[in-house]
Amino acid sequence: MTLNRIVKELSQRDHSIEVIRPKQKKEASAVTESPARTFLVLGFPLIGYSELQFGRFALGTLLRHWKRERPDLIHVATEGPLGFSA
Repeated sequence: MTLNRIVKELSQRDHSIEVIRPKQKKEASAVTESPARTFLVLGFPLIGYSELQFGRFALGTLLRHWKRERPDLIHVATEGPLGFSA
């Protein structure tokens, strides 16, 4: 909910936002009602929550992506391999 509020408020102030997150198992595509663009990365299942994917370490993927479009700010919402990569 916090991330959704941040995205909404920044979007209303004409900021361009991209959310980087793992693709979930039952997710057909990255279509979302959020005003933010979505960049999907690989994940692995959480123990006890096999339907949820936890972001893998993705340093190379993020560096290649950010060389094409450099961010002004990075906010890490969740600690873990993907957040550490950022």
